[in-house]
Amino acid sequence: MEYIYRDEEGKLWWITSPAGSLFPWPKKSGMIEALSPVNEIDSFIYTYLVRTWMIFGLAAIVWFLTAISIFFTAISVLKKEFSESQ
Repeated sequence: MEYIYRDEEGKLWWITSPAGSLFPWPKKSGMIEALSPVNEIDSFIYTYLVRTWMIFGLAAIVWFLTAISIFFTAISVLKKEFSESQ
């Protein structure tokens, strides 16, 4: 992510101010060139979800489960309508 910088000590910083946010909705940081600290929630999201690409895996799993749920719901409704029509 181009808006977050990790220093030698491992601390995360927004590269501009005012600070941005990754939660609840991603928002890039401001236009003033000054480091501003990343809060704990955004640090967790960046370190464990974004940098490891886990967020994309989780999104794919949610999409897959949603498609399966819609499929089985559609089959259930069609079976019910077919049995009622006979």
